[in-house]
Amino acid sequence: MKKPKRNPDFALEQEGEIIRLTNLINGDEVEINQGTYLIWQLCDGQTRQDEMVALLSDAYPGSSSSIKNDVAFTLQELERLSLISNLA
Repeated sequence: MKKPKRNPDFALEQEGEIIRLTNLINGDEVEINQGTYLIWQLCDGQTRQDEMVALLSDAYPGSSSSIKNDVAFTLQELERLSLISNLA
Protein backbone atom coordinates (compact mmCIF):
# COMPACT_ATOMS: atom_id res chain seq x y z
CA MET A 1 0.00 0.00 0.00
CA LYS A 2 1.18 3.52 -0.76
CA LYS A 3 2.78 5.78 1.82
CA PRO A 4 1.95 9.42 0.98
CA LYS A 5 4.66 12.01 1.61
CA ARG A 6 4.36 15.79 2.00
CA ASN A 7 5.90 17.82 -0.80
CA PRO A 8 8.94 19.55 0.79
CA ASP A 9 8.46 22.50 -1.58
CA PHE A 10 5.54 23.71 0.58
CA ALA A 11 5.85 25.66 3.81
CA LEU A 12 3.17 25.79 6.47
CA GLU A 13 1.79 29.10 7.75
CA GLN A 14 -0.90 29.43 10.41
CA GLU A 15 -2.75 32.62 11.23
CA GLY A 16 -5.43 31.89 13.80
CA GLU A 17 -7.73 29.31 12.23
CA ILE A 18 -6.35 29.87 8.72
CA ILE A 19 -3.89 27.22 7.60
CA ARG A 20 -1.94 28.04 4.44
CA LEU A 21 0.60 26.02 2.49
CA THR A 22 2.90 28.14 0.34
CA ASN A 23 4.94 26.78 -2.54
CA LEU A 24 8.52 27.92 -1.90
CA ILE A 25 9.36 27.76 -5.61
CA ASN A 26 6.55 29.71 -7.26
CA GLY A 27 4.74 31.34 -4.32
CA ASP A 28 1.39 29.62 -4.98
CA GLU A 29 -0.74 29.36 -1.84
CA VAL A 30 -3.35 26.81 -0.83
CA GLU A 31 -5.61 27.27 2.20
CA ILE A 32 -6.67 24.07 3.91
CA ASN A 33 -9.02 23.27 6.79
CA GLN A 34 -8.09 21.61 10.07
CA GLY A 35 -9.11 18.11 8.93
CA THR A 36 -7.02 18.36 5.77
CA TYR A 37 -4.12 19.67 7.85
CA LEU A 38 -4.27 16.66 10.17
CA ILE A 39 -4.15 14.27 7.21
CA TRP A 40 -1.38 16.28 5.50
CA GLN A 41 0.67 16.05 8.71
CA LEU A 42 0.36 12.26 8.63
CA CYS A 43 1.85 12.19 5.11
CA ASP A 44 5.38 11.44 6.32
CA GLY A 45 6.33 8.82 3.73
CA GLN A 46 6.12 6.12 6.43
CA THR A 47 2.41 6.01 7.29
CA ARG A 48 0.06 4.08 5.00
CA GLN A 49 -3.47 5.25 4.24
CA ASP A 50 -5.03 2.48 6.35
CA GLU A 51 -2.82 3.47 9.28
CA MET A 52 -3.99 7.08 8.92
CA VAL A 53 -7.59 5.88 9.06
CA ALA A 54 -6.87 3.85 12.20
CA LEU A 55 -5.09 6.73 13.94
CA LEU A 56 -7.84 9.22 13.16
CA SER A 57 -10.58 6.74 14.08
CA ASP A 58 -8.93 6.26 17.47
CA ALA A 59 -8.63 10.03 17.96
CA TYR A 60 -12.18 10.78 16.77
CA PRO A 61 -14.27 7.69 17.57
CA GLY A 62 -17.59 9.46 16.95
CA SER A 63 -16.57 10.12 13.34
CA SER A 64 -15.01 6.76 12.52
CA SER A 65 -17.72 5.79 10.01
CA SER A 66 -16.80 8.63 7.63
CA ILE A 67 -13.05 8.80 8.26
CA LYS A 68 -12.07 6.15 5.69
CA ASN A 69 -13.83 8.02 2.87
CA ASP A 70 -12.63 11.40 4.14
CA VAL A 71 -9.01 10.25 4.20
CA ALA A 72 -9.23 8.75 0.69
CA PHE A 73 -10.84 11.88 -0.75
CA THR A 74 -8.42 14.22 1.03
CA LEU A 75 -5.37 12.28 -0.15
CA GLN A 76 -6.64 12.45 -3.75
CA GLU A 77 -7.10 16.22 -3.42
CA LEU A 78 -3.70 16.73 -1.81
CA GLU A 79 -2.07 14.76 -4.62
CA ARG A 80 -4.02 16.69 -7.26
CA LEU A 81 -2.73 19.94 -5.73
CA SER A 82 0.85 18.53 -5.65
CA LEU A 83 0.93 18.87 -1.85
CA ILE A 84 1.86 15.20 -1.50
CA SER A 85 3.26 12.38 -3.57
CA ASN A 86 2.29 8.74 -3.15
CA LEU A 87 5.26 6.49 -2.60
CA ALA A 88 4.90 2.83 -3.48
